[in-house]
Amino acid sequence: MSRFLKCCKRSIRDLGKFADKHEDVPPEEVVRSCWTSNTSRVSVGFLLYRWVQFFLHAVFEIISVLDVGRRYNPQFLSSLRVKKTARYYMKWLLYLTHWGLILNSVQAFMGVWLVQKAHDAQNRTSSEADNTTQVGPNRTLTKIYCYLWSVAFHLSSYITLGFWLLVFDSEVCGIDAVTLSEHGFGLILLLLDLFVSGVPYKMFSGVFTVLLSTFYLMVTYVHHLFHALDRFQDKPYIYEKGDWSNPVAVIIYYIFSIFVQISFHFSLWGLYLLRRRLTLAIRTPLVESSQNSTTEQRRPQLPT
Repeated sequence: MSRFLKCCKRSIRDLGKFADKHEDVPPEEVVRSCWTSNTSRVSVGFLLYRWVQFFLHAVFEIISVLDVGRRYNPQFLSSLRVKKTARYYMKWLLYLTHWGLILNSVQAFMGVWLVQKAHDAQNRTSSEADNTTQVGPNRTLTKIYCYLWSVAFHLSSYITLGFWLLVFDSEVCGIDAVTLSEHGFGLILLLLDLFVSGVPYKMFSGVFTVLLSTFYLMVTYVHHLFHALDRFQDKPYIYEKGDWSNPVAVIIYYIFSIFVQISFHFSLWGLYLLRRRLTLAIRTPLVESSQNSTTEQRRPQLPT
């Protein structure tokens, strides 16, 4: 048994070293596109891209909160009877889907804030000194952002794919602007970000997603203890899979969901490793060529 534990410990340590090797990127790379060969500059194009990302995530959250373009199936009578009072909108926070939207917006805001700060600092430095002066973002804030981005990406993939595979019921919910904003568009933006930005997908961020899911499970149990109703005031649970009147089924579903989360997590991490290998293969020759060109230009000319 002790030999088995030692083997597991060694495997985890080796996996951690491998993750550190491929995830340890400088803060300067996080606030730039992963495809740029000039790691000392923040491009205006990437800054605009970050602002567009934040704007779209914020729009999707607003659409969800206000039910803009919502179309329920006429057979879903509870949606027709419910009064959209302050209580109705406050209960928006009960759903894990909406927690994911909040995380998406927060990480997008932090991303554009870091890039904007780096761009502004770069412009100030350029006006005061040489253009090649390195201006790096705060390492601690950048690290927090990387973990926040990874958790949002992981949770968004689990929510989106889980919804379409396990939860979606055409007899209740139509495919409208709200459904696509909550379970589609956000994940597409994050997938795009994976292949555009230099943000590393953190392998150990999966622990935080599992902890967040466990905390949400506790929230659903407290909701059950207080005999509270869902947003439409017709069911004593938030999600049908989380109906605590059958606790064994809830625990089994939770354990199953953890395995699904783990599979999604390592799939996303694999995509990140593939993207990083591809970008390094393309960027390295470009950087070396640029450095050689700069060296040739600075080399003093011999008199003839």
